[in-house]
Amino acid sequence: MSRLKKLFFVGLILCIAGGLGFAGGQKSSSSQQPITISLPLFFQEAPPTGNLREKALEELVGEKLEFWFIPSDVFNERVTLMITSNQMPTVMAIRDPKAAAVINGARSGLFWDLTGYMNQLPNLKAHYDNQTLINASIDGKLNGLPVGRALTRDGFIIRKDWLKNVGLDRDLTKPITLDEIYAIAKAFAQGDPDKNGVNGDTIGLITCIDGSGSLNGYIMEGLDVANGGGNKWEEDGKGGLLYTYTTQTHLESLNWLKRMYDEGILNRDFGAMSADHQMEAIDAGKAGLYFQTVTNAHERHDNLIRVMQANDPNLAKLPATEAKVEVLDIITRIFDKKGNIRATTEPGFNGFMAFAKSSSKTEADLMRALKVFDKFDSPEGQSALMWGIKDKHYTLDAKGEAVMTDNSLLFAAEVQPYWQIFTTNRVTDRASLRGYVAPMYTRVYSQMASLLPYAVFNPTIPLTSDTYTSMGSSLDKIIFDAQVQYIMGRINENGWWDAVNRWKREGGDKITAEYSEQYRKFKK
Repeated sequence: MSRLKKLFFVGLILCIAGGLGFAGGQKSSSSQQPITISLPLFFQEAPPTGNLREKALEELVGEKLEFWFIPSDVFNERVTLMITSNQMPTVMAIRDPKAAAVINGARSGLFWDLTGYMNQLPNLKAHYDNQTLINASIDGKLNGLPVGRALTRDGFIIRKDWLKNVGLDRDLTKPITLDEIYAIAKAFAQGDPDKNGVNGDTIGLITCIDGSGSLNGYIMEGLDVANGGGNKWEEDGKGGLLYTYTTQTHLESLNWLKRMYDEGILNRDFGAMSADHQMEAIDAGKAGLYFQTVTNAHERHDNLIRVMQANDPNLAKLPATEAKVEVLDIITRIFDKKGNIRATTEPGFNGFMAFAKSSSKTEADLMRALKVFDKFDSPEGQSALMWGIKDKHYTLDAKGEAVMTDNSLLFAAEVQPYWQIFTTNRVTDRASLRGYVAPMYTRVYSQMASLLPYAVFNPTIPLTSDTYTSMGSSLDKIIFDAQVQYIMGRINENGWWDAVNRWKREGGDKITAEYSEQYRKFKK
């Protein structure tokens, strides 16, 4: 265990054992009392307490702030401990809103319901998408500020240069069918898209398994929606819900992948491949197509571009951000069999910021903390979070646009950890300080926004099934394992339906009934 983890664990246990609580819960409405905020840490070391960056943020919001950075790999565990002991900071980031401890805590009234307070928060009120607020609710109550994400942000990321090399160059902003995507993947696998003089040494479509055991990147939901089905769950025609994975449509999606596997188009090791290894294979130039959050085209693959620029004089003449749009592109508009564009959606948020009643005992205490986040969501607040301190973390170019200093390690250590405070501006950048906008960023975000009219939502996102909360992971495993086995040909259609029926028997039918009952009430 690292020094950081040890310090946090010991400190938390001392607080709980001694009944000391967190600073935010000692006295109400005292200007001397800090607002404490727990955040996940995705870096090796946390920023030092009271650093200049924190002091600048405190000056911006007019409050004393105290940040609790918790290593990401133990974050959910620590959140559970804080909730079950009812020893929480003023504001607690929650990454898994469906966790049993979170749901039980919400139902026990440990968190403030923010529904009636949004009108007093002009920035947050104006910028939250209503569907995101609905999706982030538990039993109809808004138990925190959602950490926003685009609702429609999934699709295929493709090697644009490969497409041209195999003679299939096309305008990918226009709709495409799954049959056409199959043809592209086949050309990538059987032709010579990397122009190394060897046919068949590349992967057409690459996928992998994520930490939960499912196929990575919402690919199954994306294929089901493109095939005319639901986004994991759908209406059953009787007022209730139906698990899309148990439908004939889902079998069609599996067959699309199975055909690729049988023909050597899909990577043979997908069932044992991790997400990290998938990225490594793409960056090594071994694969040309995968399904994932399309922001990857903007945020990832710098290593691929670096290698390609080293070997291509024409690309080397371009800034890396401009070289990226010459190499990569995205596919998001997919026709179903009826010629309709349909887009899968994600929940629209990545957890939420919960405001603990044990730390904010009065409405005045709550409003103090909420106004901090409303200020962070203002144009000047977004700029302060995004860029840090002028001449230390960024400089201004001749156009007056922000440019990160050459010390990227300092930026990562002192600026990026605080990005976990972002709420609505994870989706739309409204910062008053403008910075350089990469061409791929513009391409990705404009395409995602254009998909909203075609969005197919998962109706269970705002619902809760007690059976799924207690048994969901083991029941998911039945389906996830069968998906892999079927694609690889280790079970046939009868074996697939046997797995579906087992899922139903061992709790799936109960989950369906619970979701359906809640859905009927929710619609009313």
